[in-house]
Amino acid sequence: MDVTSGIPQGSVLGPILFVLYINDLPDEVNSEVYLFADDTKIFKVIGNDTDSETLRRDLDTLAQWSNTWLLKFHPSKCKHLHVSRKGESTETRYCLLGNQLDLCDHEKDIGVTIDKEINFDTHICQKVNKANSMFAVIRRSFHNLDAKTFIPLYKSLVRTHLDYASSVYSPYKMKHIDQLESVQRRATRQLPNMKNLSYPERLRALKLPTLSYRRIRGDMIELYKITSGIYDKAAVDFIKPWRETTSRTSSRTHDMKIFPQRAHTKVRKNAFSVRSANIWNSLPAHVVTSKTVNTFKNRLDKFWGDQELLYDNYKADITSGSHKVYESLIRESSGEEPLGT
Repeated sequence: MDVTSGIPQGSVLGPILFVLYINDLPDEVNSEVYLFADDTKIFKVIGNDTDSETLRRDLDTLAQWSNTWLLKFHPSKCKHLHVSRKGESTETRYCLLGNQLDLCDHEKDIGVTIDKEINFDTHICQKVNKANSMFAVIRRSFHNLDAKTFIPLYKSLVRTHLDYASSVYSPYKMKHIDQLESVQRRATRQLPNMKNLSYPERLRALKLPTLSYRRIRGDMIELYKITSGIYDKAAVDFIKPWRETTSRTSSRTHDMKIFPQRAHTKVRKNAFSVRSANIWNSLPAHVVTSKTVNTFKNRLDKFWGDQELLYDNYKADITSGSHKVYESLIRESSGEEPLGT
């Protein structure tokens, strides 16, 4: 069969050629467009009917672009997600190539399930179920599972599902924190001589940090990559260096501080760029100025080696000397009680 458009799959230059092939697509529309491989997202803040009409025209423009370049969209795979914390419904419907897009409550995007209220309920449930299923496979495969065998299997096959994209979905509600931590709590309890130990005692014995700690650590690693220029600056322009946003200077800690953005809702306070600013700003200069990612990780782990959160999920403060820089997750959880051991 003759191939009239597209890029041969499996070739070395294929990905680069495909990016060049579709690179002009965002310039054709007025709405925001994000591209990742062959996935395309178009979105716009809808404040009135004019905004809705603009989005409709942009969808028509995308359809024309696809006809011109013989690269067809698949309307059956395209979804319409209305994101709002106010919980209102929308009667606006959008079409692509003459097909009305299905209005959905949640949709998976590059491995993260985004829901219409951005609380990540569905995503967390899916990841917890997947991680528990993987641990069940491990349990069935080993009659006697000792710590030496458990650690590498757990880290590579189970924990990775909970770590993936944690900077995006990191929860602030205690029910979600408990839900994620329950995977590790249940898994460590299955090991010989561990059943009578509390959860923090099991983690210390196995030298496994809490998942809460790993999410905060992951935030710091992402910020290091952003501030050190590893990521493309245009892709992370929501992170503003302190020196670019204020004329005030500070001699404390380091010169790579980021500006702490204001937030008035819990969801906004928990956004990556907001929740991680004060923690990053409190780190010492010798940590944030590390030359490589691995050096940064090693120095950060050494600097935070005595943090209570490392092994106790409910000592949810990261501290630097006497300066507390991370609000208690329990106080942010609307009075919810944590689970036991």
